[in-house]
Amino acid sequence: MLFNTKPILVNKAESEFTRPGRSFGNCLRGCQWAPDGSCICTNSDDHCIRIFNLPEKFLHDNNLDIMDDTKEPEELHSVLELKESQIIYDYCWYPYMNSLDYSTCFLLCCSRDVPIHLWDAYTGRIFSSFLAENNVNELVSARSIRFMECGRKILAGYEKFLCIFDLSRPGKYADYLYDIPKGIISCLSTCNNDNQLFATGSFNRLIGLYDSKTMENIATIKGHYGGITHLHLSSDNIRLYSGARKDNEILCWDLRNYGEILHIIQRNCPTNQRIYFDLNGPNDENILATGDNQMVRFYNLKFNEQQQQPTMDDKILKSFNEFHSHNNRVNGISFHPSLPLLATTSGERCLIDFKNNDDNDDDDDIIYDYKKIYTQDNNMKFWWFKDEDHHSINQDDQPRTDDDDDDDDNVKIEQK
Repeated sequence: MLFNTKPILVNKAESEFTRPGRSFGNCLRGCQWAPDGSCICTNSDDHCIRIFNLPEKFLHDNNLDIMDDTKEPEELHSVLELKESQIIYDYCWYPYMNSLDYSTCFLLCCSRDVPIHLWDAYTGRIFSSFLAENNVNELVSARSIRFMECGRKILAGYEKFLCIFDLSRPGKYADYLYDIPKGIISCLSTCNNDNQLFATGSFNRLIGLYDSKTMENIATIKGHYGGITHLHLSSDNIRLYSGARKDNEILCWDLRNYGEILHIIQRNCPTNQRIYFDLNGPNDENILATGDNQMVRFYNLKFNEQQQQPTMDDKILKSFNEFHSHNNRVNGISFHPSLPLLATTSGERCLIDFKNNDDNDDDDDIIYDYKKIYTQDNNMKFWWFKDEDHHSINQDDQPRTDDDDDDDDNVKIEQK
């Protein structure tokens, strides 16, 4: 099984997330690989989306240099910065992005008090903008965005309503949907294919399932203790994974039987911070990885599918691999589409605590706790997993030698 070995730290991006002259750095808020795996983007607290290219050493056939764990991790530097004026709520790549095709290299971004921006991932310019208005013609900010219908349309979540924009028609031309659960639509999940299902999550702890053709509400699910912060819909539209803030469980819902839980993954999530999780690959979704404090844990999603009537204890999955990745809370995690490579980000806002003075009984006498030590670890790291079966595509085209034929003969003899 892949990702069951101890990973090697091969790259790290830290210098760009350190604020000079300040005691607290620029904390990250997640990362996301491009669909073709050529680059990765990060979201940080300075209202900026940074794009990092995949290092060239991962493109070569010989991966011996990568597997050398005695070397220090190389520093990564961004090649492009997309600056927004306010806090960034959500972002996503175009699902068919290909770095060799300029017309597909763009990503969506939504932030506070500005329209949705479609950014050019090559030049850093804004392609187009999409905006929505409330009942008194005021501009409202989108809180979540995703592409849908094979990238032809944009699904945006707002407070109390949804909007569907046509990618070829920028501006404020959109279809509005008000028949949704109350609250802020904090996250969305769609499939890259032409499936007719999409899911919404709100800070009101409700998950909604909708038909993208008729825009009808199929079902509403409730099972978390906190507001929903992340959703992942499987490519076959059978399973839905959900995570929430101040909730120590990731739930896997069976969409063939609404309200039925297939898996329960336990993690430590005591804050309002958005903690992401990710599944490996768009077609072979059998491993889930999530941050748990300073650790990264892996779970096998095919473990108990053969059981006919699993109990609640059987539904709780145990991690098959874990490692210490950061000295601060791990909030972002992303699998590379084709390589045994994992990207993780860390960081959180550090606020100085108030405490009462022990020498004075007056409760109004409050001082700052400057003696408390805060751990500052705001960076992104690349982790390489050793895989003996992994090789590049170019290796399949190499000519065979006589030694290879002899090895095949020996294998046949042993099988007999």
